[in-house]
Order: sequence, then C-alpha cells, then structure tokens
Amino acid sequence: ILEKVLLFQEKKMNLKRKEKVTVIRKQIRVQQQKLMEEFLNQDTLTGLQNRRAFEQAIKRVKMNDNYCILFADLNKLKFTNDTLGHDAGDILIIQFANLFALEFGTDKVYRISGDEFVAILNKSKEEYEQTLLKFRDEIHNNNDIACCGGFYGKDSDAYLSFKNAEKDLNIEKAKYYSRIGIERRK
Repeated sequence: ILEKVLLFQEKKMNLKRKEKVTVIRKQIRVQQQKLMEEFLNQDTLTGLQNRRAFEQAIKRVKMNDNYCILFADLNKLKFTNDTLGHDAGDILIIQFANLFALEFGTDKVYRISGDEFVAILNKSKEEYEQTLLKFRDEIHNNNDIACCGGFYGKDSDAYLSFKNAEKDLNIEKAKYYSRIGIERRK
C-alpha cells in the first residue's frame, strides 16, 4: 500500500510539474510575442515607432475623431550625409527624433522613412493651429532642422488627411528653400 501511495504522489507531483512547465512556456510565448511586436513596430535608429506602426495607427483613426496629422521632413540630410558622412546624418535624424518625441510623446510619433516623421495628435482645430505654429517656431529655433506641414482632419479620411499634411509640408519645404536661396533637390 505504501508503494502505491508513493507512486500516486509521484504521478501527482509530475503532473504539477508539467502544469507549471506549461504555464511557464505560455508566459515565455506571450513575452516573446510582445518583444516581437515591439521589434516590428520600432525604428532601430531613433527608438520611435516606425512606418508599420504608423500604418496600423492611421487605420484606427475614425472620421469624426478630433485629430490632426503633422508631417515633418529633415532639411539638408543628403547634404549632411554627402559632406560629413552618414554618422553625422544619423545624429541629425536622432536629434530631430528627440525633439519631435519631446514635443508630442513617443506614443504619437513615427519615423516613416529616412528623413520623414509623422505625429497623429488628438487636438481641436484651434489646438492644432497653435501646435503647428509653435512647433514650426521650435524647428526654426533649432537651426531649421526640418520643415513641418499639417492637416486638421476631423471630417476627413485619415489617409487623405495624411496626404494633405504632406502637401502642406511640400509648401513649407518650397518656402524654406526659397528663403535660403538653394534649389530644392527632387
């Protein structure tokens, strides 16, 4: 009888170990999935969210949401890369990424390509206008590191708002290059 009791307890202990191992494996899989999502959605140079994360975020914006999109593009990145090297260009990118993230929060900003950044913000039209002007001043005070366009999109499709912010950015880039007397690189 003692042998049967010991055998039963051993089986019971093995079952508990298997259950613990199963729980631990599930926790590891969940953690791995979370890390993979972070890796897939994060820009490796700046630590900001990347284009993939931006595309997911823009799909979540609803037509009647109070939102705006700011679209920024670095100035003279190609010139910096060509004359000072890509390490200097990376520093320029990181400096602007930090400025953008400090201004709007890392959960709202995205690096969508080499020198392009986007913020999706919950703002009223008045707040958007003030925010855009204030940020343009901030950029100017930082050696005109970039140009920034924007669009308030409460009654617009989010992707169309993004395209309108890009159009506004291109107007700002043209003004910038005209002001400094350099022909804009196409």
